[in-house]
Parts: sequence; structure tokens; C-alpha cells
Amino acid sequence: MTSLATDMFRNYRDWLDQQKMPRGKRVALLAALELFADQGFDGTSTQAVADRAGISQATIFKYFKMKQDLLLAILQPVMDNFFPVYRDEFVAGIQRPQTLAEKVHFVVLDRYAFFKANREAVKIFAVEMMTNAEIRQSFIKIVGVGNFATFNKIMTTFRQTGELRDDIQAADLIRSFIGQIVGYGIQTTYMPVSDSNETADLQRITEQLIRLIHK
Repeated sequence: MTSLATDMFRNYRDWLDQQKMPRGKRVALLAALELFADQGFDGTSTQAVADRAGISQATIFKYFKMKQDLLLAILQPVMDNFFPVYRDEFVAGIQRPQTLAEKVHFVVLDRYAFFKANREAVKIFAVEMMTNAEIRQSFIKIVGVGNFATFNKIMTTFRQTGELRDDIQAADLIRSFIGQIVGYGIQTTYMPVSDSNETADLQRITEQLIRLIHK
């Protein structure tokens, strides 16, 4: 199968490097990213973040009114970029592969690359989705009704191959891709297998998805 690796994903650390902001704010965000991923949001104090960043608590509160604001400053950019609804590049990129198999391969590589590059933030997000109402509401807003047009564009390009099962809907595609990719990401993070081969694993995921949605 043709390789369709892409650099379209966004890495939170790289994104942060490109933002114009005071040094104190930047190092606070990086320290919080590491500590929230290792210890959890509730298990991390602003003092611990300040100590890791080499700044004072006063500096943190200068830029973030509450610890929750620090959390949102990490997760919001990740949520905005994880789903292709905000990614014109993703929508354009998925037009290029011609066959259903190539399109599935593109999505698997693109979204897993994003997951892998943002493993810390995705780990925080997965935990907070279960306990934090504000994070859940932000997520719902991102994948809300106003984004159906973009989902439909993606669905159309899959339909144009003539290979997609007639009974597959946009929601089915989303659940299938997210379930497989995030599930694999969680497995490699929390239950790594010593003899696992990432390239072979992603190929198997691609083949499983193709069998699931192909006529």
C-alpha cells in the first residue's frame, strides 16, 4: 500500500513554541503539561507547577486566574486540532488518495501521528473527560451541529470511491476511526507489548477498518 505519512497534525509543544507569550507563561504551561499527565490535574498543585517551571506561584496566577484555566490552556488547542472538523489541511489531504483503502490508510496515519505527538495532552484529556464538566462541554461544542458540513465533506470523499458500504453513516466512520486509533494509543501508553511493531500494528488497524466499511 502506498505510504501516505503526513505532518498535518499539531504537536502541542511545537505549537506553544510558535506562540508569542511571556517566558513565565510558556514554562508554566510546559510544566503543567508534564505534571498533569504524570500525577493528574487534581493531584497537582499550582505550587508543584511553579516548582517544576522554576517560577513563583504569583507568576502562574498572573497569567491564569485559576488552575482550571491552566488546564484549559493546554487542552483547548489539542481539542481544536485532534478532530478534522477544524483542519482544512486534513479535508484537502483526504481528497488526494483515490481508493477507499488509501483514504483509510491516510486517516489512520494522520490521526495516530497526532495522538502520538500529543500523548501527554491526550492522556490528560481522557481523564478529564470523565470528571470535568467544562472539558466535556468544550468537546461537545467542537463536534457539535455546526460542524456537520465538514463531516459531510469527508463522508462524500469516501462515497466517491464507490467502495463504501451503503449503510455506513458519518457517525459510524467517526466512531470506528476514533475507537481504533485512540484504543491503540491507550494500549501502547498503558499496556505496551515488548514485541509490538508499530508499523505492522497500524497496517492491521487499517485493514480491519477497511473490512468494516468496504462493500
